[in-house]
Amino acid sequence: MRYLLLLALAVSAWAQQRPCPADDDDPGRPVLRRGKTVKRQQNCDGLATVIVRPDSEASPGAAEERADVPLSLIDQVRLKAASYTGELPNFVCDQIIRRHNSGGARDKWKLQDTIAVEVMFVDGKEEYRNTKRNGKPVEWLATRESGSWSEGEYGRTLAHVMSPGVAEFTPLKKETIAGVEVEVFTYTVPKSRSGWTLEYDNQKLRPKFSGKIWIDPSEKMVRRLEMEAQEIPNTYPLDHAEMTMDFGPVKIGSNSYVLPTNSANLACVRYQKSCSKNDIEFKNYRKFSAESTISTTESTVSFENEAPKPPAQKQY
Repeated sequence: MRYLLLLALAVSAWAQQRPCPADDDDPGRPVLRRGKTVKRQQNCDGLATVIVRPDSEASPGAAEERADVPLSLIDQVRLKAASYTGELPNFVCDQIIRRHNSGGARDKWKLQDTIAVEVMFVDGKEEYRNTKRNGKPVEWLATRESGSWSEGEYGRTLAHVMSPGVAEFTPLKKETIAGVEVEVFTYTVPKSRSGWTLEYDNQKLRPKFSGKIWIDPSEKMVRRLEMEAQEIPNTYPLDHAEMTMDFGPVKIGSNSYVLPTNSANLACVRYQKSCSKNDIEFKNYRKFSAESTISTTESTVSFENEAPKPPAQKQY
């Protein structure tokens, strides 16, 4: 079976954060919970694309700050989430994707391959170049067609989740991440306000989803995010989709920013025991220089009534 998992995520990043030492109470990197094994009846081979993206109608703008009304922690984070991309410099980082398949059981993972790609964040947009599979240069499209893929980690999903009127938040507990006490909230985004599109074999679904978010209350920044599709219809080819992300302080030039450090995403096909999972590492952040060559690509994140477009190819 061959299928593509395109999970376009989003994160939040804000300037001038200082790294903290590891803490014994730190619950650790995000862990995918995975779906329960169900009875399998048939094979559903095909090209699968899972797209996460906010629609403009589902994200009704940023919270407004009023002098006469104190803002809640959630509203303060919303304000930062609405402006964070404009605060980021142009940068380049290395993205390492370890793609796994579970084979005949959903809880036993086998490494399929390792993808290394340079991700450039320039003027708020992501570009990709110098893709390698198991150490050998490959074309972008060939890499995506060979297995699961994800992109969009820097600018979409968190902005959607934190948009006023989209998610309903409930305080849960306090935890410690890297020596920082954080507030944990659960949240739910109903189907009517969901901007998460699942697509498998040209079949699209915009599901209800829910998850948790970890917030540093002193800096009003997100340190962890998880989301999981809910109430997927039995007639839809995918029966499970989820993602998790870690954010931490990274140095770019002389300043420090909070950016993705690790991520994982997973999708399972109905009537099959196997799933696809990506473990992603973001490393070696550095400034984008004028001498760098940017690949000419088009976004694979689609919007209303627009099909995902494969990126153009360019040799380096």
